[in-house]
Amino acid sequence: MEDPTRWSGIINKYPIETLEDVANLPVLDPNENSVFTRELEVIKGLYDHYKGKTPILPTLFTPLTWIQEMSQSTVAGPTLDLVRNHKEELHKGLKALLETSIKLADAYIEAGADGFFIASQFASKDILTEAEFDEFCKPYEEALIEHISKKTWFNIFHVHGDKNLFIEKFVDYNVQALNWENTPHGLKEDEITSITKVRSLTDKILIGGIDQHHDFQSEANDTNEVKAKLKTRLESALEETKDNRFIFAPGCALPMNVDRSVFTLISEAANEVKI
Repeated sequence: MEDPTRWSGIINKYPIETLEDVANLPVLDPNENSVFTRELEVIKGLYDHYKGKTPILPTLFTPLTWIQEMSQSTVAGPTLDLVRNHKEELHKGLKALLETSIKLADAYIEAGADGFFIASQFASKDILTEAEFDEFCKPYEEALIEHISKKTWFNIFHVHGDKNLFIEKFVDYNVQALNWENTPHGLKEDEITSITKVRSLTDKILIGGIDQHHDFQSEANDTNEVKAKLKTRLESALEETKDNRFIFAPGCALPMNVDRSVFTLISEAANEVKI
C-alpha cells in the first residue's frame, strides 16, 4: 500500500469521510475556488511565457480518481468500498465531479491550455473488474474527453499503474496520445504492457520508455552512466514502436528527489540516438 504523504504531503482531513459526503459533493466554480484559481494563474503564466511555442497540458484526474484523492490519496480501499457497496451514492458523486471537471477544463482552456494530461489511477485489472471499469470509469472518462476534444488539439491519456493494465479500454479514447509505464522494475514479462502490444492496437502517439524510479539513478552519481542507460531505453522503445509516433518520457511523474538536470540528459540521449 502506497504512503499518501509521499506524493500529497500531510493531509489533516479528507473531503470524503462519509457516504453523505460522496452523494452531496458540490459542483465547483473554478473561478471562485482558491485552489483552482491558483492553478489557473500558473497556466496563464506558462501561456504568457511560451507564447504558443510549447504545448501546455495541465493534469485532469478522471472522476473516479478524484474520489480516491478525496477519500484517501493514492489508496484505493475506500473507493473500492464505494464501488462494491454504495453504487448509488458513488454515481451521484461522479456526476458532480464530471461537471466540475468540465468547468475546470473550460477555465484551463480559456487560460491558455492546449490540451490535457488526463490521468486514471483505476486502469489495472488488479484493482477493478471489467464490469466495474465499464460502469464507474468509462462513461465518465469518455464524457470528459468528448467535451474537451472539441476545444483542444493535443490530449494525453495516462494509464496509471505498472501491471495488468486495461490497455484495450483506452486505445479507442478520442485522445492523441497514450502514456503508461512500459518498463516497470522487477515484474514478470506477462504482467507488463509493452510498446509492441500497444502499437499493435493503435496508431496513436505513444509516450513512455523510461522507468522514472530507476533509470535516473547511478551509484557513482555518474551522469554518463545515466545517459547511457537512457540511450539504451530509447533504442529499445524505437525498436518496439518501429515508427516516429513516439515521445520518449517517463511512464508517469518524476519522483520529487530527482534533480531537474534529468531533462537535459533525456534530450542529450535522444539527440545521440539515430532514428
